[in-house]
Amino acid sequence: MPEYAFFFGYETPRQLKNNDAHGWDDDDSLTIVIEARSEQQAFEWGRRLADSFCSQLHGDRFSWTQSGYAHCIRYDFTREQLANLEIKRVQVGEFPDFSQTLARIHDQDS
Repeated sequence: MPEYAFFFGYETPRQLKNNDAHGWDDDDSLTIVIEARSEQQAFEWGRRLADSFCSQLHGDRFSWTQSGYAHCIRYDFTREQLANLEIKRVQVGEFPDFSQTLARIHDQDS
């Protein structure tokens, strides 16, 4: 099955607070490799994963979908770069384990 690298931007809790307070535009991003039958299917599933990730990061009061963050399917990764991503790969319908990424963000924001 084809693999697609779904890239999405987001703000950590600290970035969100500082951006609001100072008018800054800091953000972070994740890329998840999604096995899917089509680019459109990977794109739609990636948007759902990004929303789930940000809900876990900020709580249910936050909607990544409504916040307008950048997101796309990227084609500029080498196989080696894809193998070294923090979130390795999922199939459409599968949620990755975000726990290590979320813990790292919370540790950095403390």
